[in-house]
Amino acid sequence: MALALPGATGSLDAKVRLTGPTRTPRIGGAARVSDVVWDDLRAARFSLEADVDLAPAGQIVLSASGDDLGTESFAVDHATLEVVGSRDAHRLEFVAGPQKGDAGPAVMVAAKGGLDSGWTWRGTLAELVTTTPKAGRWSLASPTALRIAADSAGLERACLQGSGATGGRLCARGQWKANAAENAGSWSVTAEL
Repeated sequence: MALALPGATGSLDAKVRLTGPTRTPRIGGAARVSDVVWDDLRAARFSLEADVDLAPAGQIVLSASGDDLGTESFAVDHATLEVVGSRDAHRLEFVAGPQKGDAGPAVMVAAKGGLDSGWTWRGTLAELVTTTPKAGRWSLASPTALRIAADSAGLERACLQGSGATGGRLCARGQWKANAAENAGSWSVTAEL
């Protein structure tokens, strides 16, 4: 593991294959790590399997899962990520939280969209559900547009609706633009309760 990440401990078993044109390669392989600690990051177990064809109509299948993932200040018991579809139209689903049957914070995010010829991802944040013991369950009221590029990102107005006794509604929209001169970026966020 220390060869891949200097200072890291644990084990890594990975096989990667790269084929096709430089600008639109096909990347495939699998990786498994266990008992990894690097700085304050840790992963008891993590696995990834991928077959990602970045050609315009190329198919994408990516599956990742992990247990006991996090840092000293934030951790999740279990997380999964699934991406399926084509480069132009795919669905992403991320779920993180406690092991089945345990209480604790949880989050589920689903998005659908695709990469355009300029490598900008455009799509929809289709679902977002978060549950915590103190705040209860909050979910995305309706799908909202999302755009992510190397030098910018944008989220149209998105509202989370609380359920149960907590109730309430929290809405926000945001934009980010990179600023190469300052090696930073500028944010613009508007929120309403």
